[in-house]
Amino acid sequence: IIANNDNRDKIDIIAVNIHTKNMISIIIPSYNEEEYLPHLLDSLILQTNKNFEVIVVDGVSEDKTVQKITPYTKELDLRILTSKVKNVSVQRNLGIKNAKGDWLLILDADTVLPKNFISSFIRQTKIKRFDIAIFRSDIQEKNKLEKFFVQ
Repeated sequence: IIANNDNRDKIDIIAVNIHTKNMISIIIPSYNEEEYLPHLLDSLILQTNKNFEVIVVDGVSEDKTVQKITPYTKELDLRILTSKVKNVSVQRNLGIKNAKGDWLLILDADTVLPKNFISSFIRQTKIKRFDIAIFRSDIQEKNKLEKFFVQ
C-alpha cells in the first residue's frame, strides 16, 4: 500500500478492504510529528461514525510525539506501537499486522479529515462495493474530499 504525496498540493489516501464488514483500522506512521499528529487525532475524535480503531506506529521519535498523543487513548480506540526501524513502509506494515478492522486506511500524520469522512467513506463502499479506494484531497480547499477514483 503506497500513499503518493509527490505533489504537495494533493494528498492521496488509500483504503483497502480486507474483510466484508465496515470496521476501519486507521494506520498512521509517525516520526517527530508532535506538531501535526494531534490535529489528525482531533479530526478523528470529531468523526460522526466511530466504527474505527487508530494505530499509530512511531519510529522512536526524538520529540514529544508519543507524550502528546498518549492522552488521546482516553477518547479514541488508539494503540501506540513502536518500530525501532525508522522507515515509513516498515511502520505501515507493522500497523497492518496489528489491525483488527475490515478496512485499512493509511494516513500521513499531517492529514486532517472532515468530520463526515468515515461515514461518507462507509456509505460509498456500500454503494460502489469496491475493494480498494483512493481519495484525493485538495490541500488548498480545506476539508474537501474530491472523489473516490479507483475501485
